[in-house]
Amino acid sequence: MTTTYTARTISEAYAFAAARHTAVESDAGDGKGGEPYLWHVLDVARRVRPLGPACEIVAVLHDTVEDTGTTLEEIEARFGREIRDGVDAMSKREGEDFFEDYMARVVMNPIAQVVKFSDSTDNLSRVGGIPDPVTRQKKEAKYRRVLSMLEDILPPETIGTIRTP
Repeated sequence: MTTTYTARTISEAYAFAAARHTAVESDAGDGKGGEPYLWHVLDVARRVRPLGPACEIVAVLHDTVEDTGTTLEEIEARFGREIRDGVDAMSKREGEDFFEDYMARVVMNPIAQVVKFSDSTDNLSRVGGIPDPVTRQKKEAKYRRVLSMLEDILPPETIGTIRTP
Protein backbone atom coordinates (compact mmCIF):
# COMPACT_ATOMS: atom_id res chain seq x y z
CA MET A 1 0.00 0.00 0.00
CA THR A 2 1.37 3.38 -0.97
CA THR A 3 0.59 6.42 1.13
CA THR A 4 -0.55 9.68 -0.41
CA TYR A 5 1.61 12.56 0.78
CA THR A 6 0.44 16.17 0.81
CA ALA A 7 2.50 19.24 0.01
CA ARG A 8 2.36 19.99 3.72
CA THR A 9 3.95 16.63 4.58
CA ILE A 10 6.71 17.24 2.07
CA SER A 11 7.30 20.73 3.48
CA GLU A 12 7.39 19.29 7.00
CA ALA A 13 10.06 16.81 5.92
CA TYR A 14 12.22 19.64 4.56
CA ALA A 15 11.76 21.68 7.75
CA PHE A 16 12.53 18.61 9.88
CA ALA A 17 15.71 17.85 7.92
CA ALA A 18 16.81 21.49 7.99
CA ALA A 19 16.34 21.68 11.76
CA ARG A 20 18.21 18.41 12.32
CA HIS A 21 21.08 19.19 9.94
CA THR A 22 21.62 22.79 11.08
CA ALA A 23 24.64 21.88 13.20
CA VAL A 24 26.01 19.35 10.70
CA GLU A 25 28.70 20.57 8.33
CA SER A 26 30.44 18.41 5.82
CA ASP A 27 34.10 17.69 6.30
CA ALA A 28 36.34 19.53 3.85
CA GLY A 29 37.96 16.15 3.11
CA ASP A 30 34.73 14.54 1.90
CA GLY A 31 34.51 16.50 -1.34
CA LYS A 32 31.74 18.78 -0.10
CA GLY A 33 34.21 21.52 0.80
CA GLY A 34 32.94 22.22 4.29
CA GLU A 35 29.63 23.58 2.95
CA PRO A 36 26.48 23.05 5.00
CA TYR A 37 25.63 19.35 4.89
CA LEU A 38 22.01 20.22 4.18
CA TRP A 39 23.05 21.20 0.65
CA HIS A 40 23.88 17.56 -0.10
CA VAL A 41 20.55 16.41 1.29
CA LEU A 42 18.69 19.00 -0.78
CA ASP A 43 20.49 17.98 -3.97
CA VAL A 44 19.68 14.31 -3.40
CA ALA A 45 16.01 15.25 -2.90
CA ARG A 46 15.98 17.51 -5.97
CA ARG A 47 17.21 14.65 -8.15
CA VAL A 48 14.39 12.30 -7.07
CA ARG A 49 11.55 14.85 -6.84
CA PRO A 50 10.07 13.85 -10.24
CA LEU A 51 9.85 10.24 -9.04
CA GLY A 52 7.27 10.98 -6.37
CA PRO A 53 6.80 12.35 -2.89
CA ALA A 54 7.83 9.19 -1.01
CA CYS A 55 11.21 9.22 -2.77
CA GLU A 56 11.58 12.95 -2.13
CA ILE A 57 10.75 12.65 1.57
CA VAL A 58 13.11 9.71 2.12
CA ALA A 59 15.81 11.60 0.20
CA VAL A 60 15.51 14.70 2.34
CA LEU A 61 15.56 12.54 5.50
CA HIS A 62 18.07 9.92 4.32
CA ASP A 63 20.91 10.99 6.64
CA THR A 64 18.93 12.15 9.67
CA VAL A 65 19.19 8.89 11.63
CA GLU A 66 22.81 8.30 10.68
CA ASP A 67 24.10 11.83 11.24
CA THR A 68 21.84 13.71 13.66
CA GLY A 69 20.66 11.37 16.39
CA THR A 70 17.11 11.27 15.06
CA THR A 71 15.46 7.91 15.72
CA LEU A 72 13.47 5.73 13.36
CA GLU A 73 10.61 5.98 15.83
CA GLU A 74 10.58 9.78 15.39
CA ILE A 75 10.57 9.37 11.61
CA GLU A 76 7.68 6.90 11.76
CA ALA A 77 5.65 9.04 14.17
CA ARG A 78 5.92 12.08 11.89
CA PHE A 79 5.96 10.55 8.41
CA GLY A 80 4.63 6.99 8.61
CA ARG A 81 5.91 3.47 8.14
CA GLU A 82 6.78 3.68 4.44
CA ILE A 83 9.10 6.64 5.03
CA ARG A 84 10.57 5.05 8.15
CA ASP A 85 11.35 1.87 6.21
CA GLY A 86 13.04 3.86 3.43
CA VAL A 87 15.12 5.87 5.90
CA ASP A 88 15.95 2.68 7.82
CA ALA A 89 17.22 1.03 4.64
CA MET A 90 19.36 4.12 3.95
CA SER A 91 20.89 4.22 7.46
CA LYS A 92 24.23 2.48 7.91
CA ARG A 93 24.70 0.65 11.17
CA GLU A 94 27.86 0.58 13.22
CA GLY A 95 30.08 -2.38 12.43
CA GLU A 96 28.28 -3.55 9.33
CA ASP A 97 30.01 -4.20 6.02
CA PHE A 98 29.01 -1.57 3.46
CA PHE A 99 28.37 -3.88 0.52
CA GLU A 100 27.48 -7.15 2.27
CA ASP A 101 25.08 -5.70 4.85
CA TYR A 102 24.16 -2.12 4.06
CA MET A 103 23.76 -2.38 0.29
CA ALA A 104 21.93 -5.68 0.69
CA ARG A 105 19.35 -3.80 2.78
CA VAL A 106 19.19 -0.90 0.31
CA VAL A 107 18.41 -3.17 -2.64
CA MET A 108 15.50 -4.75 -0.74
CA ASN A 109 13.65 -1.40 -0.52
CA PRO A 110 12.50 0.18 -3.82
CA ILE A 111 12.51 3.72 -2.42
CA ALA A 112 15.98 3.26 -0.91
CA GLN A 113 17.26 2.00 -4.28
CA VAL A 114 16.22 5.27 -5.93
CA VAL A 115 17.49 7.47 -3.09
CA LYS A 116 20.82 5.62 -2.86
CA PHE A 117 21.34 6.05 -6.60
CA SER A 118 20.71 9.77 -6.19
CA ASP A 119 22.93 9.96 -3.09
CA SER A 120 25.81 8.20 -4.84
CA THR A 121 25.35 10.31 -7.98
CA ASP A 122 25.63 13.46 -5.90
CA ASN A 123 28.58 12.12 -3.91
CA LEU A 124 30.39 11.10 -7.10
CA SER A 125 29.85 14.59 -8.53
CA ARG A 126 31.68 16.03 -5.51
CA VAL A 127 34.52 13.51 -5.21
CA GLY A 128 36.91 15.74 -7.16
CA GLY A 129 36.94 18.10 -4.19
CA ILE A 130 38.59 15.53 -1.92
CA PRO A 131 42.17 16.75 -1.49
CA ASP A 132 43.77 13.41 -0.55
CA PRO A 133 44.25 11.35 -3.74
CA VAL A 134 44.03 7.99 -1.97
CA THR A 135 40.77 8.91 -0.23
CA ARG A 136 39.43 10.41 -3.45
CA GLN A 137 40.21 7.22 -5.40
CA LYS A 138 38.63 4.96 -2.74
CA LYS A 139 35.45 7.07 -2.56
CA GLU A 140 35.16 7.25 -6.34
CA ALA A 141 35.51 3.47 -6.64
CA LYS A 142 32.90 2.96 -3.92
CA TYR A 143 30.35 5.32 -5.52
CA ARG A 144 30.89 3.79 -8.96
CA ARG A 145 30.37 0.30 -7.55
CA VAL A 146 27.13 1.39 -5.84
CA LEU A 147 25.88 3.00 -9.05
CA SER A 148 26.77 -0.09 -11.06
CA MET A 149 24.87 -2.34 -8.63
CA LEU A 150 21.79 -0.13 -8.78
CA GLU A 151 21.94 0.31 -12.57
CA ASP A 152 21.27 -3.44 -12.79
CA ILE A 153 18.05 -2.98 -10.79
CA LEU A 154 16.57 0.43 -11.61
CA PRO A 155 14.69 1.20 -14.82
CA PRO A 156 16.68 3.28 -17.34
CA GLU A 157 14.12 6.12 -17.16
CA THR A 158 14.60 6.37 -13.38
CA ILE A 159 18.36 6.54 -13.83
CA GLY A 160 17.95 9.21 -16.53
CA THR A 161 15.71 11.30 -14.29
CA ILE A 162 18.20 11.21 -11.42
CA ARG A 163 21.17 12.02 -13.64
CA THR A 164 19.47 14.98 -15.33
CA PRO A 165 21.00 18.14 -13.85
